[in-house]
Amino acid sequence: MKTRIIILVAFFISGALFAQGTKRNKESKTEKAMRIEKEYKATEQLIDGSVFVLSADFLSNQSGYRVISNPLLNFIKVDSSEAVIQTGRNSGLGYNGVGGLTLQGKITEWIVKKDSSHKSFMIRMSISSALGYYQVFMNVNASGKAVATLSGNYSGKLVFEGSLIPLDKARTFEGSKI
Repeated sequence: MKTRIIILVAFFISGALFAQGTKRNKESKTEKAMRIEKEYKATEQLIDGSVFVLSADFLSNQSGYRVISNPLLNFIKVDSSEAVIQTGRNSGLGYNGVGGLTLQGKITEWIVKKDSSHKSFMIRMSISSALGYYQVFMNVNASGKAVATLSGNYSGKLVFEGSLIPLDKARTFEGSKI
């Protein structure tokens, strides 16, 4: 008899706790929507100012080969009408002195499409450099997480995955430019 009473009491207590948890979830959905809207506005302001860095945590190619990258050395920097695209690695030397390539050029085309219902952005930019013309297609979510696909004069693509950071807060190390 005592065990039945204990089980019933435990059942009612767990039901009450579950009901409180559901109420918290409803409150957190509202808070989450407000947080996403705030992040979306901050990312929109960053993109509209066109002064930011995409610090790449991962790099991948068209075959799907994906590697962890050093965001200090692998980035796409946008500063008004100028852009710097850099790849590098912690060991070895490259054309830029940091194991990769540093490309600087003028942004000749800049198109931003905003999707306020999905809280995302699509950026398309063309860059004219000493090595030719390059296209960057970037998809950015509300929190500033971005995936950018770089294509150029030759076959092949390089994908940068990371976060958009304001230029004044970004930590990057630029190698020698071509």
